[in-house]
Amino acid sequence: RMAEVLEDGKFPFLLAETTVRFLRPGRGGVDVRVELSTVHVGTSSFRQAYRVRSGDGEIWADAEAVLVCYDPETMASRAIPEELRAALAALA
Repeated sequence: RMAEVLEDGKFPFLLAETTVRFLRPGRGGVDVRVELSTVHVGTSSFRQAYRVRSGDGEIWADAEAVLVCYDPETMASRAIPEELRAALAALA
């Protein structure tokens, strides 16, 4: 669904803030699972939470990110487009 909100192949938002808490060391060459949920949707920004797990379910990291929709012409924030708002609701 997220592919439907791309504008000219680009995401209509920027990463404004991120926090990662590493809980266990990871290892290369293994399968991982990244869980994602939308925890808040505002007028022009939204917050998402992430969890990274090893293939056997061990939690390696928890993270949060704030993303802000913007107008690439003016580089100013703008309201979240309805298509993106609908895609975010599916991730709640």
